[in-house]
Amino acid sequence: MTIASIRRYALLASLAATAPLRAQNPATALPEPVPGVIAGIVVDSANVPIRNIAVYLYERREQVRTGPDGRFRFSGIEKGTYTLSARSVGFIGATERLKVPAKGAVVRLKLTQLERGLPAVITTASRGGLAGIVADTALRALGDATVKLMGTSYSAKTDSAGRFYFAAKPGSYLLRVERTGYARQLIGVTVPANEGREVAVWLTAGPTRENPVVGANLFDFEQRHIRARQVTYQFFSRDDLSATGATDVMQAAARKTAMPVDFSACAYLDGGPAVAPLWSIAVGEVEFMEALVPGPRGAPGDILNKPTGARATCSYNVFLRK
Repeated sequence: MTIASIRRYALLASLAATAPLRAQNPATALPEPVPGVIAGIVVDSANVPIRNIAVYLYERREQVRTGPDGRFRFSGIEKGTYTLSARSVGFIGATERLKVPAKGAVVRLKLTQLERGLPAVITTASRGGLAGIVADTALRALGDATVKLMGTSYSAKTDSAGRFYFAAKPGSYLLRVERTGYARQLIGVTVPANEGREVAVWLTAGPTRENPVVGANLFDFEQRHIRARQVTYQFFSRDDLSATGATDVMQAAARKTAMPVDFSACAYLDGGPAVAPLWSIAVGEVEFMEALVPGPRGAPGDILNKPTGARATCSYNVFLRK
């Protein structure tokens, strides 16, 4: 064996010896299971713990938030199968079905951070309808951006100054803004009866190939909106929900529809397939919500008209803030 070979094998042995140490970083290592406890940690895609993330245990209808070290804990857990979910504005949520034996269980939930641009700003306008301007994050006006009020005939391209205007009637709308080379933006906006609204939208440069599931869900949403009847479908922007003073969507839905909402009620997230209980969705997470309320024949069905089997019927769909 040559000197070079010995050095090469020594280097490989050294790397093999140190790899387990890196994998067992105390800051992100899972604890030992404890009977009657589900414990874990929430990390980002770089395996860095994330603080103040809401973690939901659906079967127990409980919510906790991660500590400064990204860790969380649920106590008094019996043996069985549970659904855990972590979600926060600015991240792609994570959900895991977990079999919990008598000795307890531990879990690591990994969230992927989204590219965050500047949030849209909505202000009042003396002229009725909806006006706006579209720019990039360097505040340069973007002409030729496609702007559409979902479920209506209002659609336009921004002019060279990035501006658009719709003579929209009073109501709650989901505004869709797109331009080649930039990430799509969805903005919930309510146009009141006595004044207009103006919105400033900043698009973030990014890949133009969007998730086909999201595109299909937006198409389905628009079709529901077009054929919706006022007595069965209702639509709410983030401002509508915030005005209720509620902290979660279950409370907000009850106040906006003036009807009681069962604790088992659920909502599709961004048109599905992900589903979450209404109580687990914070009002601050929502950009826009549609609700299928009871009609003349009684209880509402599934808002996406999907077979639900043993799962509770979901009469709501929410588009989460990105």
